[in-house]
Amino acid sequence: MSSKTSIEHNYGQQICQPLHIQRLEKALYLESFLAYLTKVLNTPIDEDSDDDFLDGFRPSQNGDRHNLANGLTITKAEKKADKMRLYNFSKVKKSRKWLKNILLSDSSSDEDTDNGTISNEEFQMMLKMHKYQKKHRQLFYRDSELHQYQYYSTGLLSSYDRYYDHQKLILGPKKKISREQKKMEKKMKAKLRKLKEKRALENGDSENGSIDTSILEAYLHPKQSHGKGKQNKKLTPEQADTKRRKIWLSIAKKEIPKAQKQKASARKEMLSTLKKISQQCMKDCRRAALQSQKVMKETPQRAKRITREMQIYWKRFEKVEKEHRKRAEKEAQEQRKMDLELREARRQQRKLNFLITQTELYAHFMARKMTGETEATKERILRQLEEEKSQKHLKVEGGMLVDVEEDDYDSSEMKNLALKNAEQAYNVHQIRKRAFDDEMYTRRTGNSMGYTSDILDSSLANPAISTAVERSQPSIFEGKLKCYQLKVSKSLSISLSLSIFHSLSLSFTLSLSLSLSRIFSPPFSDF
Repeated sequence: MSSKTSIEHNYGQQICQPLHIQRLEKALYLESFLAYLTKVLNTPIDEDSDDDFLDGFRPSQNGDRHNLANGLTITKAEKKADKMRLYNFSKVKKSRKWLKNILLSDSSSDEDTDNGTISNEEFQMMLKMHKYQKKHRQLFYRDSELHQYQYYSTGLLSSYDRYYDHQKLILGPKKKISREQKKMEKKMKAKLRKLKEKRALENGDSENGSIDTSILEAYLHPKQSHGKGKQNKKLTPEQADTKRRKIWLSIAKKEIPKAQKQKASARKEMLSTLKKISQQCMKDCRRAALQSQKVMKETPQRAKRITREMQIYWKRFEKVEKEHRKRAEKEAQEQRKMDLELREARRQQRKLNFLITQTELYAHFMARKMTGETEATKERILRQLEEEKSQKHLKVEGGMLVDVEEDDYDSSEMKNLALKNAEQAYNVHQIRKRAFDDEMYTRRTGNSMGYTSDILDSSLANPAISTAVERSQPSIFEGKLKCYQLKVSKSLSISLSLSIFHSLSLSFTLSLSLSLSRIFSPPFSDF
């Protein structure tokens, strides 16, 4: 539909194509070029025309001074100037002068005969060069010091030569050379210069014979022209004065203002650079002064802050240390108090055990004839005095408290002491018993028969126990018995007389031991 509508509205005329399509077709339009080629190919070739055509491109006989470039004759100076524009030689020093000479030298391509084929020698040389490049490329990447030569030749092709800046960056600042070393280097350079001059003199005969004609013409041509002018032109004094006046006027009008402007511009530039340097120095001095003032201002504040922080830290540290010390002392005091209470309770327990063991031993000694108890009973009674040794440990912050106070309690010694006291009491009782028996025997033999008849008339079934007679306090007993105790002693004496002591011996010994426990005053009261 669109094509139909376009045909309907153009009224039979073709529409112009877009600009980009027109430009593309124009760029691809080769009919004029093809027509020119056909014309060149169809023209006959003549030897004379070829020679005339090639004569314009052949170098002239004076080829030392002029060369052809695009059909134009160019001098060596112009060619050198053209090459100087292509490269950046602003920072070239002695180390890269050889590269500059190579780039500015005349390279003739007439000797190069490239037939499209490579000989075996050229191929071997190419392989050697490839290996050589590969080897030195590896050395370059391996050795970091060789990175200083990164912009050695490429810096000459750019507008800014980065070789020396990069070399300083890699190697760092140069070390200062001493004066003696400089003198030695100067001497060595002078010696080398003398040797070169000697070699030049020795080998200079053949070289001096062949002098370049261009150099001779450059030296001789201005002299010859100057000599011809002198011979041909002889000025009169008026002409010389006018010429001199013109020269002075030209100097006064052109050269002096020009020199003055150059001098003024140089002075202005120097003053501007000095002003910039002075401003920069002033900024640096001011920056250093401000920095020193800032440091001096901050130093007391920093010192005060540090002292304040140290005081706070040491106060906190002393407080914490004091709390730890107080807690440890309190725990140690409580532990000491507990140890004292435990030691006192243990001492009381040992004292009670000793008294009970002593009483049981005494009862054992009193009743062993009647009951027939053996030594095993005595060992069992004495075993009550044994104790297990144990140390009291208490964990506190920062360590452990141990009750290391020596306990001088010796169970074997206590056993021996209890046994000794019981045997001593038993022996004393036996002695008193014998004395009492002897006294009673004497009384029996010395008294009247009435007392014996009363004893004989009495029987076990109807014992004659007279309680009406009061007895006096016993003389052998160190103390005072009460009324009921006197009655008990009276009944005991009657029972002894009737030979019934064996039935009451155990109860008598127990009651006697309990009543006589106050009488014993053992030297081992402090355990």
